[in-house]
Amino acid sequence: MPTPEGHPCQPQSPYALEKYHGEQWCNMFASLYGLDVVSLRYFNVFGPHSLFGGAYSTVLSAWLYHLYVDPSYRPFLEGDGSQTRDFCFVDNAVQANIRAGTRTERFDGEAINVAQGLSHSLLDCKILLEDISGKRLELDQRPPRIGDVKHTLADISMAKSEFAYSPSTDFEEQVSRTAEWYKSSYPTPPDA
Repeated sequence: MPTPEGHPCQPQSPYALEKYHGEQWCNMFASLYGLDVVSLRYFNVFGPHSLFGGAYSTVLSAWLYHLYVDPSYRPFLEGDGSQTRDFCFVDNAVQANIRAGTRTERFDGEAINVAQGLSHSLLDCKILLEDISGKRLELDQRPPRIGDVKHTLADISMAKSEFAYSPSTDFEEQVSRTAEWYKSSYPTPPDA
């Protein structure tokens, strides 16, 4: 770690396998038909407008949902919380899309990591959310999720060299902005 794009892929879940197959399809079409194709590998995108829900929404959105939208929702922690994630703020994902989409040289089907190049433990995220919200975040303890990777940290040097990607890395400010959106702008659930 950090993990470069060329590191051997060994998907451990149907979700990861499907993402990897998508990259392979893009690479094949670039090779066979000369298409200008790139696959951007997003790492744990979060930010304002990231709604909670689904098996793969970020832990941040689940915990913010509990703290600011529906306190009856029981938040949980899978594993011991020492696992780390390279979170990617939505503004960084947008920047990568624009820079890759407006690049003048063509791509050849490669996959490129899009993240912050930093990782944070889930327990550190819990403490940060408690500091921001001024509330205690009580988490139900669950076993680790099957197929989950223990640590993620992206090598983002290819994105930097290929399309001048320059991510913002102020994680505390990013989480604060996301918390503010959950607090003041999260859509009212339809059954409320």
